[in-house]
Amino acid sequence: MLIVLALAVGFLAYQNLEDVTVRAFWWEFRTPLLVVIVATAVLTLVFHTLIRLVVRWRRRRSRHEADRGARNRRRKR
Repeated sequence: MLIVLALAVGFLAYQNLEDVTVRAFWWEFRTPLLVVIVATAVLTLVFHTLIRLVVRWRRRRSRHEADRGARNRRRKR
């Protein structure tokens, strides 16, 4: 799936080679639209992966806390 997405982004980006002005906060520079499209795709993938890792870490932590609580309740009996 990732390969298909990468090929689609690459194909669409290759069709947009003209320069564009990018303004972000206090920066302003000219770069091919291809660079903007690919950078946006890569940053989206990175942020998505980081968010998934945080969600997975929180679920695992809450699962471990629930298991620990269950063990403590069994010990008290």
